[in-house]
Amino acid sequence: MIPKQFHVLGKGAAIVFGGFLTLNLAATVAIGAFRSVAERKRKKSALPVGFVKGKDFTYASCAMEMLQ
Repeated sequence: MIPKQFHVLGKGAAIVFGGFLTLNLAATVAIGAFRSVAERKRKKSALPVGFVKGKDFTYASCAMEMLQ
C-alpha cells in the first residue's frame, strides 16, 4: 500500500506538470499565431522581387514586357 503522503505528492506533481504543459502549449500557439500574422503583413506590404530601381530593373522591365 502506498502511504497517503505519496498520493498527495503525486497529485501535486501532476498538477504542477499539467500547468507547465498547458502554459507551454498556449505559448507555442500564441507564438505561431504572431508569426503567421507578421508573415501575412510582410507579404501584403512587400514589393515584388526585381521591381526596385537599380541593378536588375532593366532585366525585370524586359521580362514583364515579354510576358504581356
